[in-house]
Amino acid sequence: MKSDSLKVAELLQLGYQQFSHPRLKNWSDRIYRCSPSLWFRDNNSGFKLRESAFCKVRLCPICSARKSAMWKAKCLQIWPLLTSEHPHLRYLFLTLTIKNVPVVNLKNVIVRLLRPSIKRFFRLLSYRLGDTFQGRIRKFECTYSSKRYCHPHYHYLLAVSPEYFDEFYLRFEEWRSLWQQSLRSDYKPLINIQAVSSDDEKGLLEVLKYELKPSDFKKDYRWLSEFGLQVSGTKIYSTGGILRKYFQFLEHDPDMIHEADINDNHAYGISNNLIRFDFNQSAKQYCIFS
Repeated sequence: MKSDSLKVAELLQLGYQQFSHPRLKNWSDRIYRCSPSLWFRDNNSGFKLRESAFCKVRLCPICSARKSAMWKAKCLQIWPLLTSEHPHLRYLFLTLTIKNVPVVNLKNVIVRLLRPSIKRFFRLLSYRLGDTFQGRIRKFECTYSSKRYCHPHYHYLLAVSPEYFDEFYLRFEEWRSLWQQSLRSDYKPLINIQAVSSDDEKGLLEVLKYELKPSDFKKDYRWLSEFGLQVSGTKIYSTGGILRKYFQFLEHDPDMIHEADINDNHAYGISNNLIRFDFNQSAKQYCIFS
């Protein structure tokens, strides 16, 4: 993963040379310096990361993977609490997509098309479902399509009451029609909608996936640089309804070390019997410091 980050830093440096945008230089330098050393504590459950210097750049593969892991761990701790306090809730996994768009227009598409379309969609959905619609978690994701195009889409975990499956059930074509109306498009957009069990965290984990596929980080420096500039300042996650109470933390950057350790003692110092690993560029891996 560190090797991937070094590659991304190199690509962003090329992007800076091409576009002369200072953010690209800043991101490249920070990603290059990200987590040169890792300090672990050896406890009864194995090695646990206790200290490191993460760059927290959105395009950093290390930080992206670390955030996803921390959020997953915390969400899996909270999920049993949600299901015990609201045992009646049922869950749907929804994906809303649009046609591929030029990556240079991505921010404009997000602001002028997707945001108002999402608002219209949930107004229509709330009208159709009424009080059976209880809450949502939204995740923005974008995939590489070609050197000039990208594929933005949203993943949702929706909470509904049991009545949805009796009186308010929507067929696939009805879901797609609502999204097409909201987009005001002349084509039928691709969507996915499926029920997920409250005993199965599959839908939750799907929402917590990466924003950008790991392989997409390294495909083209022009695409990556433009993508980074386009999504800068936009939100990855959004929450609403009952689910906001439990998952609002997703809207903020996590503590990259201790976020998931709800009952853990955070008062550890670097010199307090921790085991240090440094990244060895020749070996392309972390090696124990001696």
